[in-house]
Amino acid sequence: MKRLIYILSVVIILCSCQKSNEDKAKEIVKQHLKENLNDWNSYEPISLSPLDSVFSVMEIDPDIIAAESKLKLFDRPFSLSTSMLETWKEDTVKYAKAYKEELSNWKMLNDSVFYYKSIVDSLKSNYQPRFEGFIIRHKYRANNENGVKLLYDVNFYLDILLSSVVDSDKK
Repeated sequence: MKRLIYILSVVIILCSCQKSNEDKAKEIVKQHLKENLNDWNSYEPISLSPLDSVFSVMEIDPDIIAAESKLKLFDRPFSLSTSMLETWKEDTVKYAKAYKEELSNWKMLNDSVFYYKSIVDSLKSNYQPRFEGFIIRHKYRANNENGVKLLYDVNFYLDILLSSVVDSDKK
């Protein structure tokens, strides 16, 4: 029984010694500021938001962007080909050869547009946001390059492993 209590207390102590994700994020941000501020000694923390997760967004997903750009490559020529066919359709005797060539071109373009449109639609309908990392908002005062103390409000984006700041943007 004493041995069980001893083992449980050791496990509890070991588990409680690990830093929380929030603490890791604060340390990473502080280290990032230490390395990048003009005057670290002027740094005055004001507030830190709770750590939050960042997920990918469909509008900037590289696979969807690539498929949409392929679709755009074919969409304009397809529209142009469609309007040419409509114009030449009125006088098929005069434009018979051109109409026939453009019709085969239109069929290829139509297939390509349909193909890429179905890919884009499929990617969008099956889109699952991916975990990209973390975000923490930090308000602080620090001297700028001219020695003037300014108030900063910055979002810091952290990697998945909470090991570094990958980006930041001022509010």
